[in-house]
Amino acid sequence: MDSSNSFLPMIILVVYVVIIFFGGVFIFNTYKKYSQTVARMKKDGSYVEWAARNKTFLFFTRLFDYIAVFCFALFIILSITKASGSSGVLTYLVFPFLLIATVFHLILYFKLPKNQS
Repeated sequence: MDSSNSFLPMIILVVYVVIIFFGGVFIFNTYKKYSQTVARMKKDGSYVEWAARNKTFLFFTRLFDYIAVFCFALFIILSITKASGSSGVLTYLVFPFLLIATVFHLILYFKLPKNQS
């Protein structure tokens, strides 16, 4: 077996880890800036007008946040009670809902007024 073929899976794994790490750092920093900007907007009163213009995105963001938290809490409860049949399904539901909520948070971040962000 050629030694270069055995390193290919390792290189792919390292690339995936680097992409996931830097993607996670980008999303964390963006969410932090979004939260700080929204808090600042709430203090100066401009949040109400911005929220009225983006109420659909805010609604779906909160909806998917709450669904993901509910699925995660239900997963923990079912895991503690050892109801193995349905807890596995909830594991597969938490991450897509979190991903969708993250996408909505990013959309809202890019919809912030330019002078605020």
